[in-house]
Amino acid sequence: LYGYQARLFAELGLAVPASWADIVFASAMITEERSPTTYGVGLRGRPGHGAASTFLPILRGHGVELFDASWEPQLETAAAAAAMATLLKLAPHAPLDVSETGQEELTVQIENGRVAQSADIWPTQLLGWSGQRMRLPITSISLGQIPDSTETETRAVTGNWLLGIPAACSATAPAALEFMRWLTSPRQQLRLLLETGLPPTRISVMNDQSAAAKQPLLSQIAMVAAQATPRPRTHYYPAVEQIVGTWVAGAMAGLVSGEQALTSANRELTSVMQHRPAGAS
Repeated sequence: LYGYQARLFAELGLAVPASWADIVFASAMITEERSPTTYGVGLRGRPGHGAASTFLPILRGHGVELFDASWEPQLETAAAAAAMATLLKLAPHAPLDVSETGQEELTVQIENGRVAQSADIWPTQLLGWSGQRMRLPITSISLGQIPDSTETETRAVTGNWLLGIPAACSATAPAALEFMRWLTSPRQQLRLLLETGLPPTRISVMNDQSAAAKQPLLSQIAMVAAQATPRPRTHYYPAVEQIVGTWVAGAMAGLVSGEQALTSANRELTSVMQHRPAGAS
């Protein structure tokens, strides 16, 4: 999700960003005007999952995915180079500990108003909003689609946890299936949402008025989620994420150039994906 502090943007005369150039512009102005209390953008620069997750929306926002339809890496493309350039323009306008920022740290930064906007917000960070470290009311955050820098509409990135029953567990499969049906039932989904902030997987729960009354951003999350598409769905994603996140983090920290990071990551991704069985993802 892309989220921003609507009141702060209004105070500074900033329009809602419609492109990554707008996000860069707003980030620079906010950091200049409001740091060290508030910085222009929230990013994750921790190597691995964190940096990869921060880069994916920017990459998608520049009109390219990690892989094409044939699972060929796309990091040595003009669009990927533009995405990396955008990331490196944004990095100086994130809190100074960006290289150590993971999901927990970014959640705190969002909740206490230390960052004015981010395109790396996940529903759990909003639905599980903590009053203990809150400097801003949850309603101060507005959500929208990830801005794009192309003519193609950018869709939010989804990452899914799945439930399954191993084939070897046939004796206990009925009980496992009963548990899965119970866990994903509307009643339990609503309970998990209200008690723990776990995002529901059912549209009926997303649109539940009683839930919306207690979770003010639920309707906005539902609208964005309805149009979201997955990040790369491959058995090799843990390796893919580690490769991308390591090189992107290196570029954000100034250890390598953006061009070197993309070239090296593309080469390593190619090596990993060449080992997959024919026809497999």
